[in-house]
Amino acid sequence: MAGPETLRATFATIAVGCREAIIKLLAAATAEGCCVKEFLTSRDVQLMEERYNQWAGNMGALQDANSPLSLDYRLRNAPLVRDSILNTLTDLDNSVKAGKDLSTIVIC
Repeated sequence: MAGPETLRATFATIAVGCREAIIKLLAAATAEGCCVKEFLTSRDVQLMEERYNQWAGNMGALQDANSPLSLDYRLRNAPLVRDSILNTLTDLDNSVKAGKDLSTIVIC
């Protein structure tokens, strides 16, 4: 079940944060001295970024919540689906941030 923070958040808020986290992960994966390059290649992160941007754009996840094109607006009457997608998106955001943290603190 979604926590109180997730329920108040909009798709756009979480989706933008997730997109920024993926960009930071890509920067970390391509940085000189990244110790996890054998597990996390820059190409893998680029593909993730491309797929994410396509999904977010197609679904309207980055649109303002009041726009009829937004995922928030389209799921306004489907709270179970909305919460499930918000939870998954929040989990992705947290996982990408954790991956970025690991890629910058691992000591070879």
